[in-house]
Amino acid sequence: MMAELMAWLTGNALGEIPPSAGSPPLVEAVRARARSLGFMLDDGERRNRDLDIYRKDRHRDASRFLHGLVFVSAGFGQRTAGPDFRQGVELDRLHEIWSVMWSPMVEARLIELSADGDTLESAVAAEAARRLRDLREHGRGHSAIAAIELFVAASQAGIGDRAAVILPFIADEVTHDPELAGVAQALRDLVRLWRSAVMIGLDNCEPLAELIGAAWRRVLFLLPNLATCSEDHVSTAVNGLVILREVVELAANELDTLDTGLFDEGIAALLTADLHPALAGAVAAVACLAGRLEPSALAARITGELGGAYAEAKGRVAYLGGLIAVSRELLWTVPELVTAMDEVLAEADGDGFIALLPHLRLTFSRLDPQDIDRLARIVADRRQGAAAQLTRPFAVTESAFAANLELDRAVAAELALAGIGEGAAA
Repeated sequence: MMAELMAWLTGNALGEIPPSAGSPPLVEAVRARARSLGFMLDDGERRNRDLDIYRKDRHRDASRFLHGLVFVSAGFGQRTAGPDFRQGVELDRLHEIWSVMWSPMVEARLIELSADGDTLESAVAAEAARRLRDLREHGRGHSAIAAIELFVAASQAGIGDRAAVILPFIADEVTHDPELAGVAQALRDLVRLWRSAVMIGLDNCEPLAELIGAAWRRVLFLLPNLATCSEDHVSTAVNGLVILREVVELAANELDTLDTGLFDEGIAALLTADLHPALAGAVAAVACLAGRLEPSALAARITGELGGAYAEAKGRVAYLGGLIAVSRELLWTVPELVTAMDEVLAEADGDGFIALLPHLRLTFSRLDPQDIDRLARIVADRRQGAAAQLTRPFAVTESAFAANLELDRAVAAELALAGIGEGAAA
């Protein structure tokens, strides 16, 4: 009640500096542009602005104006929803939602930036140059991803092709990155940007396409190094292959600079290398998707791995984990895989299955509920049962089950010593 009374007594109108007092050109330019785009500057009310950035040019201009003010930290607007062109998230969303409010703090920040130029675009370009210089001087290791983020933000802020000065720095970082996963991540981001070039304000895509080609050549150069990948870097290497599979799908038949045939040849060459089982599974999945490995051969390898290729249960499941990480859909598009797994697990004794169980659960945790239901139906069909029975809840807890299982082993051992049961001596 008191807050409402205070708001009514004080109002929300903002005063203006008299024209005779003067104001920096940048402030006047931003105010004029904001009004031309339909933003209210006469009060301190926070408002929501819905921008149809795909279909309305004026709304797209307003979006770039707001991104520009965010880039220079003016504090005028905050985006609350909309497509993320770098991450490739919600690209089918047609609208951006912004929360905007003009305040003296916005003008104060613009006054600070007035030495950078008389327009918002010039202030954005100057800020981009400062951030790029900071990356060159103080970048933490390989800064390609940070530079790509800077390029996207500057492009969305409305400086368009002038942001291309950042691309040579990205190219230098990519060509000197020794890790396949780092190059793959940068390549994926660049391909996403190429697909959304119009929306982020790029009129000339040729420099970006050339950079994608350079990153792809770096991938092909680093690919054979997976044959000597240490165990500490296996997880990173598998993630790199997952990203590269996504890149191939994103750019399929669209980018001439990506020769997927050379990539497939490099993957095929790794099939005979002595790899960590998780990495070997990931490589095999990529090769199978590319038609370089027969499904029957993949199923045979699964049988060998789960059946005891390694002394530790973790190592026996690792191959399957690498395969699922790259392509979970192989579980239902290649029937031989489920058949091989089912046969191996059916032949395992009690102790062997219990040893595998926690690692299998961790491996299958990569599947979402729909994938798990689909896999359950396949297993149920093989055993001529109902998939619903596989998900039926039981009153026995996991800890109680483990205790009962241990008791069962102890009883079986006592019976064997007494000459009773299957474990008794003949």
